[in-house]
Amino acid sequence: MILPLLGICLIGIPSWRRRGVLPLLMIVGLFLTLPSCGGGSSTPPPPPNPVPSISSLSPTQQAVGSQGQTLIIAGSGFVSGSTVTYNNVAHPASYAGAFQLSISLTPNDLANTGNFPVVVTNPTPGGGPSSAVNFNVVTGTPTGTFNVTVSGTSGSLTHTTTFTLTVQ
Repeated sequence: MILPLLGICLIGIPSWRRRGVLPLLMIVGLFLTLPSCGGGSSTPPPPPNPVPSISSLSPTQQAVGSQGQTLIIAGSGFVSGSTVTYNNVAHPASYAGAFQLSISLTPNDLANTGNFPVVVTNPTPGGGPSSAVNFNVVTGTPTGTFNVTVSGTSGSLTHTTTFTLTVQ
């Protein structure tokens, strides 16, 4: 828009005088159009996500056959978009801050004995997976709430009762 206006200004100037004025008007026009090139401000890109690190699991183990367990993962570099895998299966993570996440282990997760890797992964940019830390499913008394039925017989009499047993 500026350059056509400058061109109109040159119409009334004789051609022999335009030679000296033309470079000056071109320089002025260049400086007037530079600030409008691209315009606006750019937002700097977000900082890259850190690579997470697991320092501990709580509890560190659970008995095979337990009904379920909340697993608390302590460490550093966790972000609200961190994901958690247990035994290579994704589990929804609850974000409690940059130093703590938790997941719910189901009875299927605790159905077999073994050492099962827990990995936290942060999204891009940056990010990536943590080193694996093993959660141990061991033999022993399973935790949870169980219905227990007991029957007793004495001669011709039989008595049966059912009660709820909670093992923590």
